Amino acid sequence: MRAAFIPLRSLAIAWCLVACLALTLSCNPGQRNTRVVDASSLGSDFVRFDGRSPVAFRVVRDGTGRLRISSDLEGSEPDIVIPPASIERGMTMLKIANTGDLHLKFDLYITPDGQRYVYTSSCPLLPRPAQGESFSAFESWPHAVAGFAIGAPREGGSTCE
Repeated sequence: MRAAFIPLRSLAIAWCLVACLALTLSCNPGQRNTRVVDASSLGSDFVRFDGRSPVAFRVVRDGTGRLRISSDLEGSEPDIVIPPASIERGMTMLKIANTGDLHLKFDLYITPDGQRYVYTSSCPLLPRPAQGESFSAFESWPHAVAGFAIGAPREGGSTCE
C-alpha cells in the first residue's frame, strides 16, 4: 500500500476554495436589507445628488451631540468629498473621500428615478491619515445609477453593510 502524498500547493488552493465558498454562503442575498423609501422619507439630513457633479459637505455635531451633515463650507474645508461618479460599460463606481478627523459610517441609497431610493451597502470611512489627504471608499454597482442619497452620519463602523 502506498502513502498518499498531497502537495502543499494543492492543499493551499483547496483551502482557499473552501474559504471562498464559506464567505459566499454567509452572504445570503435573500436576507439583505432591501429598504425602499420615497424621496420625501429621506429627510433633511440626506444629501441627494445625481453623481454627475462633485459633492462636498462637513459633518458637524448639533446641540445634542448627534452628527449632522452641513453644506455650509464657509471658512472651513469639507469633511466628505464625492467626485463625479464613473459610469463605464453600464457599471457605476462612486468614490467617497473622508478628509476629516472622524471615523464615519453613512447610510447610502441609490435611485433609478429620483423618486424611489433603495438602501445599498457602503463601507465605513476611516479618518484622514496623519500624513495624507484623505481616506476613500469605492462603492460600485453592476448597472447605471441615476442618483444617490447619503446621510445619517455616525461614528465608527467596521463592516460594509
